[in-house]
Amino acid sequence: RLFFEVTGLVMLTYDAVMTPLLVAWTPDANVFVVASAVTLAYWITDMLLNFCTGYYVKGEPVMQLGVIVRCYLATWFVLDFLINGLDCLILALELTEHGGQQGLGRAAPVVMRAGRILKVNKLLRIVVFI
Repeated sequence: RLFFEVTGLVMLTYDAVMTPLLVAWTPDANVFVVASAVTLAYWITDMLLNFCTGYYVKGEPVMQLGVIVRCYLATWFVLDFLINGLDCLILALELTEHGGQQGLGRAAPVVMRAGRILKVNKLLRIVVFI
């Protein structure tokens, strides 16, 4: 799990650096579509793993699956679901545009990607844990 969290740090850094660049210049390159797909796959996997990742309350580990699921649903799940859902929509739009079909324009979907920056709060939680 630690390796996965460190990989998350790399993915988050990529998103934090590339989102403003993609918003500003909207380059038309397949490499960015592939990178978007890879980061999206990581974040969806992270979301699924969070349903079975324990946590600490007052220094005591919580490992009961039902309690973990309820806690995740009450805290990070909605944000993770919204961000990953937006990323799925954006990736679908990018694939449509790269396929030569009429897209909805690159500016609007790329601006929506800025929602990924909301993961900075999660990054801080990971750093405190390590």
